Amino acid sequence: MHESSETSASFANQQTKLREPSLPHRQSLVYITVIWPFQPGSEVFFAPELMQLRNAEIELRVLPRDVPRSRRIVDAPEDLSQCVHGEPPFSLQVLWWAWLESMHNPRALLGTLSIIFSSINLNLIRNLAVLPKALWLARFARKANVTHLHAQWGGTTATMAMVASCLTGIPWSVTYHRNDLERGNLLEFKLRHASFVRFISEAGLAIAREKTGVLHNQHLHVLHLGIEVPPTLDSNHPNRPIPVLCCAGSLIPRKGHRVLLDALADLKSRNHDFRLRIVGDGVLRSALESKCRELGLSDRVDFLGSVTRAELISTYAKNEIDVFVLASFDEGIPVSAMEACSYGIPCIVTDVGGVKELLRDGAGILVPPGDPVALANAIESLLLSSELREKLGTEARTRIERSFDARKTTAAFLELVSSATNRSTSYGLSRLHENSSY
Repeated sequence: MHESSETSASFANQQTKLREPSLPHRQSLVYITVIWPFQPGSEVFFAPELMQLRNAEIELRVLPRDVPRSRRIVDAPEDLSQCVHGEPPFSLQVLWWAWLESMHNPRALLGTLSIIFSSINLNLIRNLAVLPKALWLARFARKANVTHLHAQWGGTTATMAMVASCLTGIPWSVTYHRNDLERGNLLEFKLRHASFVRFISEAGLAIAREKTGVLHNQHLHVLHLGIEVPPTLDSNHPNRPIPVLCCAGSLIPRKGHRVLLDALADLKSRNHDFRLRIVGDGVLRSALESKCRELGLSDRVDFLGSVTRAELISTYAKNEIDVFVLASFDEGIPVSAMEACSYGIPCIVTDVGGVKELLRDGAGILVPPGDPVALANAIESLLLSSELREKLGTEARTRIERSFDARKTTAAFLELVSSATNRSTSYGLSRLHENSSY
């Protein structure tokens, strides 16, 4: 459903009245996550970008929406841990600051509520649930002289940034992935009123335009998430008598592991030797292990469970993997495949979401989702030819260096932040320092 144009116009007029000239100061960025770094394995694909931001000439603060009462950081290097400001969503401080913020500018709060209530569906409940944390964020950002708010995900994290921007005038932006686009939480309003909107794939931008009709907004950008690219690779590629395949991802239905096992059973019937390492855990593990036994693959498939990113990368760096395979039914641009590509490992991935943006121009093999025969044929082509594996691996590495290096993508992201902060087209830098000590 498209939000009403009257609500949008009223909100813009209200913020125009609030807009005042900005005060010069060092750039300070709040980066909003859902729960990283308080849950192992969650949102780890942000880490390379955050590390680059930490090393940039910008003051970085990471604010997760959800924080456990223990506030125990479990998934961040020490340098990034120092940037994390964790406060449980309904702590006494959050509730107290939320009340103070609502009293500070009730008119702006009412304007924000009118936007939230413009969409009467499940997203309304979700947005109201994060309202106290959003008000807390507004007060935090004002006191800390923050110059830009950026939300990863277009759902309630973006709602937090939007609300805080309404109350403070600090410009805000959002990164959309894929599932958040499907949920459509105030999607059209956010696309029109964020200072910039980042999509991690061209496919994501196409979905947003199709759902909202927002076609020609100059503040919509496609900018991939980057990864840390190894500076050099081990040139010693062993020609193993039994090639090793790897599939990394949660053991959940949309990752297509059943299709992959069916493809491997087909390859076994063609008398091919191979081993598969399945990295990850999830609700389907027991069922997948049973399927392996039924297909006679138990001696060829190893379920490694959850491993750290460092452990997985180590297997790539040691040239222990010959082919990376992902049979997903739905993806954005899978980071697991990006990391394999960065180590020159040839990849076979289903043609879903934004995958073709990663494996275009001969950087890998795309297969239709849900087609075990096509997947088996693709794997067979690489099992039979070490030359083809080397060629695809080289192209994959080049593709990553050109378009998915975190150093380059983060530099581009910072340019967007700097431009938005200077332009202040979101809601204006209103009263950034007004009563900053109240």
